[in-house]
Amino acid sequence: MNFRVYEVASALAQEYGVPAAHVAAIIEVESAGVYDPCSIRFEGHYLYRLLSGAARDRAVAVGLAHPKAGRVKNPRSMSARYKMLDRAIAIDRDAAIESTSWGVGQVMGAHWQRLGFASADALRREALSGLEGQARLMMRYVRVFGLLDELSTGAWSPFARGYNGPGYRANRYDEKMAAAARRYGGQVASADGMLRMGAKGARVRELQGLLARAGYAVRVDGDFGPTTRSAVRAFQRSRNLSVDGVAGPETLRSLSALKVSPEENVGKASLTDIPHVEPVAGAIGGAATIGGLKDSIEAAAGQIGALAGYSSVFETAASGLVAVAGLIGVAAAGYAAWQWIRSNRTFEGVSA
Repeated sequence: MNFRVYEVASALAQEYGVPAAHVAAIIEVESAGVYDPCSIRFEGHYLYRLLSGAARDRAVAVGLAHPKAGRVKNPRSMSARYKMLDRAIAIDRDAAIESTSWGVGQVMGAHWQRLGFASADALRREALSGLEGQARLMMRYVRVFGLLDELSTGAWSPFARGYNGPGYRANRYDEKMAAAARRYGGQVASADGMLRMGAKGARVRELQGLLARAGYAVRVDGDFGPTTRSAVRAFQRSRNLSVDGVAGPETLRSLSALKVSPEENVGKASLTDIPHVEPVAGAIGGAATIGGLKDSIEAAAGQIGALAGYSSVFETAASGLVAVAGLIGVAAAGYAAWQWIRSNRTFEGVSA
């Protein structure tokens, strides 16, 4: 999975009220993994229909237009495709842009007016603005063409039929989207795109793999349970993030910095295969356990504190628990430091 894609998908998922995993699935399948530069595909049969007279004759003569779909072949490289587009623009700018599909959603420029753009060139500029712009363009298409319900429920066959046309089965778009959705968590992922207790799947495995790489003793099993939540809270605390035990965009972005490369699939590795884990896993794992106890005490203090208006006894008890939680926090830091020092010493007691 690609955290960058999921981050963009999460923002759009909130706006449209659909699962982020499903938005990410469309991006992945439609883009074939090409996000930058903006992927384009030139359709010569569109240009043929949009032109007439001498302009059409010229486009046909130079191999840019044909009455039948598929007769004008796209070069393999994206740079060559842009050169082809430039040649078409030299004949008729608007017709060339309308004859091109744009971005991760492969949205045809010919839809600019229906999608609410002021011009075909405005659609082009949105697509060229980056991955976010391409994804926004894609979701405009999904909404305008009435496919939000299918996207929301993961009804991939009817969605692919509406999005990709009647030939979707030949290219197995529905199967590819369903598989991609499962990789991103599918129906398990919450609509806000965050990972929390109860989530399962490939995205959880990647989260756990990155937590393990950060030094937290979590099992990479794809099941977001109490141990994973404690590790997430400990990581958030260490990075001065909001400590809620939920892996949202900020937490995932911070963790993704630990990847060797953006394409690395950390979730496929076992705990012992992940570099830099074994020397510190015990130390930080113990600290995470203590941190979990601290969090539990803080939660209890909050609940008791809510009753302070009924009796001063509750207020005193809550204050006492907060103080205990603070001491436990100091103990967690000390424990981690002590274990780290031990792990970096030789048998003779000299630092390695």
